[in-house]
Amino acid sequence: MAESDSNCGNCRFYRSQQIMGICRLNPQQVNKHEKDWCGQHLAIETPKVDLVSLPVYDITTDQTTQVPKRKYERKSHAKTSA
Repeated sequence: MAESDSNCGNCRFYRSQQIMGICRLNPQQVNKHEKDWCGQHLAIETPKVDLVSLPVYDITTDQTTQVPKRKYERKSHAKTSA
C-alpha cells in the first residue's frame, strides 16, 4: 500500500509544471499528475527514538525500584556437540 507522501510530487525524477508535471524517469518523458504513484519516490527518514527505563512501583512493599536492562544471551542447547 502506498503511503500518502509516496507519490510523483515527492519523486526526484518529477518536474512540476502548473497542473501536470513531467516524469523524467525513462528516456521518454511522460505527463503525470503530482498525486500519481510509480514507486520511485524519496524515502522519508523516521526520527530515531531512544528507549528509557522507567521506575517500577510495587504496591505491596510501597517501594519504587529501577528495573535493570536485560542482557540478552544466546540460549545454550541441552545437547552440545563435543
